[in-house]
Amino acid sequence: MTRSYSCSGFSVLEMCVVLIMVSILAGLSAPDVSQMVHHFEWRMASYRLFSALRFTRLSAVSHHRSAALCALDVHGDWSGGWQVRDAITSHVYQYYPALSAQLILHWKGGFLSRQCVIFDRQGFASGSQGRFVLSSSDQREMDIVVSRGGGVRLSRPPR
Repeated sequence: MTRSYSCSGFSVLEMCVVLIMVSILAGLSAPDVSQMVHHFEWRMASYRLFSALRFTRLSAVSHHRSAALCALDVHGDWSGGWQVRDAITSHVYQYYPALSAQLILHWKGGFLSRQCVIFDRQGFASGSQGRFVLSSSDQREMDIVVSRGGGVRLSRPPR
């Protein structure tokens, strides 16, 4: 007597068709994913600068000493990263790495320096009101405004 076995499963041809369909769908969705990641980087960079400014002000008030948020680049290129430090002793409280290559951050405003935003021990910013402009390669732009009183706000919320 011979037994008859029935085999169930996928054939090689069926597996190839499924793999081709998955690769086509992945290829079609890749541009949307990269655009979404780029938008996320832009939003996170704005929030990172916002929190760095708030941390600088908090450091000045809590240590009863002037604190400065300074660009790491001596020419005032803020895209290269920044740090929060004591304005007198230059002791670094916090370091922030450079932004991604698609993002540009520059300072427009009336503070005394293009390289640093300084908060005194009462939390007031030195100089007059100014703003950071964060722009991306896909024409997105956001302003982070620093008032003379030390307040920080996002002027155009991310969409």
